[in-house]
Amino acid sequence: MDSAEPTGCTLGSDELVERVSAWRDITSHAISRHVEADRVTSVYPKDADLLARLQRLIAAEASCCSFLKFTIEQRAEDILVQLTFPEDARRLVATAFGSDLLTTR
Repeated sequence: MDSAEPTGCTLGSDELVERVSAWRDITSHAISRHVEADRVTSVYPKDADLLARLQRLIAAEASCCSFLKFTIEQRAEDILVQLTFPEDARRLVATAFGSDLLTTR
């Protein structure tokens, strides 16, 4: 990842509070999570509503936090989401998505 990319969120405070709440709700549904220094891989149950919510949030992140890179894959039994970020953004990721996101389960 290009270290010259900005690693700050462009949301206003009210929008940020709403977004953090939405992400914390979503991430609470993860079946499992694997954490590396610059990557979080989460597995979610296969659920159409959850998938749609994930897709909307991931699309929204592209406009305010371009340094975060998401991939989402619908699999036969579940949904795989991978979040990649610059190592210096780890604290921001923990704040925005909840410190629980950075723990393997």
